[in-house]
Amino acid sequence: ERGTPVIRTHSTTIKHLRTIREKHKSVLNLTCRNVSYVQSCVKKYSTMGYHCIICGHLNHPEVLSVASYASESQVTVVQSISDISDLPAAEHYLLVSQTTFSTSVFDEIARELNNRYGKRITTINTICHAAASRQNRIDKIDSKMYDTVIVVGGKQSSNTQRLAQRARDRGFTTYHIESADELHANISTARGIY
Repeated sequence: ERGTPVIRTHSTTIKHLRTIREKHKSVLNLTCRNVSYVQSCVKKYSTMGYHCIICGHLNHPEVLSVASYASESQVTVVQSISDISDLPAAEHYLLVSQTTFSTSVFDEIARELNNRYGKRITTINTICHAAASRQNRIDKIDSKMYDTVIVVGGKQSSNTQRLAQRARDRGFTTYHIESADELHANISTARGIY
């Protein structure tokens, strides 16, 4: 086949990557190094017999990619604390996360699993530092100074969706926009915009 295939930052499944490499002399792999790290953790620990728990969105490309580094029976994807009630029995567990997952939900799940499994669970916080930093900044916005938050980023982006939701959860009027054209006229009534 002609052309050089490009692997996006979220990566792709190991099976798809192998197929692409079989068909093409070169591949431009733009997988984020943080995603590659999560993949390597799942590969390493699943090889050692651990059941891998991935905190993330079930059909997100990154989660599908990371999950593909373990056999289907060795991986469970959880999105909330309620999802951990049906984990299969295992001698050891690994807990990792989609790199843009909610830090507060990950922490809640990690606490519960550590209480439940103790030394049988290895927790590696794989949330991207930049994503975690942005989420923490939303948590620290002074609601006495600001009543409105504008999140600029792709509408399909898990990261920016999470930031906008976090701001809404804190009670801020929140605009999730991709360009300045989307700003509303009534934004001028805001007490403070962050």
